[in-house]
Amino acid sequence: MRERSKGVQLTDEGRAALVQARDILRRVTTLPALAGFHAQRPTTLRLGIFGASSALVLPAVARYFAELTPPVPVEFKDGSLDELAELMNQGELDVVVGFLNQLAPGLKALPIMHVTPGLIVPPGHPLAQRSRIRLADLADEKLVLLRLEPAYTIIKRLLDSRGVGHTVRAAYRSVENIKSAVAAGQAVGLLYSIGPDLRNAEGQPLSVIAIEDLELDNALSIMIPDFMEPAPVLDNLAEAVRTITLGSPHTRLVDPSEYQWVRRPLE
Repeated sequence: MRERSKGVQLTDEGRAALVQARDILRRVTTLPALAGFHAQRPTTLRLGIFGASSALVLPAVARYFAELTPPVPVEFKDGSLDELAELMNQGELDVVVGFLNQLAPGLKALPIMHVTPGLIVPPGHPLAQRSRIRLADLADEKLVLLRLEPAYTIIKRLLDSRGVGHTVRAAYRSVENIKSAVAAGQAVGLLYSIGPDLRNAEGQPLSVIAIEDLELDNALSIMIPDFMEPAPVLDNLAEAVRTITLGSPHTRLVDPSEYQWVRRPLE
């Protein structure tokens, strides 16, 4: 540390030591609560699911674990990945399922399903009859995006570079707000969708259209703290996620022989 007239400033070595100290404290706090998770078969799976994917992920996972012998009850919580990562670091969740581009520092992820964004439109929209479009087709549309970083900035920059950035009229932190705006005919949306169809909270159907020249690969992934060794039950969870019925034209399962954990270091 260095003394300053207005206080104390950490040196580079001090900042590095602080990161290590925080990591040690996180491990000490988390490990006792996760001990049962590393048993051959936990009595309960405490699962966090990113809100945008919960409607498809939860039924598939709950059904898969209910059919095991003995069955494993699934307790779940949905929310933003930042919220879920904090709960996992506090030992209140065993594992999180979410999108790779939202991976928080100090976690590692196992990608299971590649996903690219699709255009979400109401059934009566002129583009709804097409299976694929190009970004230029959005020039006269009003577009809404999901306001979650870093995905929002990445997508907005790409749209700007293709000359259609002006179409972005709003951004919401809630997927349901986007789906409601689209269902009401107020705008079209850009979302990662993994299901065969899409509906808003009121049950109104929406169409998902592939965008040929929007090359933004993402992946639905299993996430755990970086210091943890993968537990046997994660193999079951990966199989459960793979049972989700794929219907979007922009989804592709990762071959199990290519499974590889991806890390994002602590900041």
